[in-house]
Amino acid sequence: MTQATNVAGLAANLEVNRVLGADAARLVEGETFRAQLPSFPVDTLVVHGEADPRPLWATHQLAELIPTSRFVTIPRCGHFPWVEQPDTLRPALRSFLVNLRVNAPDA
Repeated sequence: MTQATNVAGLAANLEVNRVLGADAARLVEGETFRAQLPSFPVDTLVVHGEADPRPLWATHQLAELIPTSRFVTIPRCGHFPWVEQPDTLRPALRSFLVNLRVNAPDA
């Protein structure tokens, strides 16, 4: 895959995510979704790029509804933190994973 193909693919994905933003809002605002998340039993890292076309408020609200979540905003980043800001994402992931090991129940 060439760099031009990668860039075209990223641009297409950004446009799709812009269109899907309304769906994300509708999902987060839905009663069933909101009622189920507080009992979600998995530690969750919610990552949002500050320039992501998906609405920040919806992502933040998602994190607030999951009791064991951790919310991280990646500066100067759109929808692809692993591509756009890997050096910022990597420590956030590492910290999250280390805390999982530290807080995991004994086997």
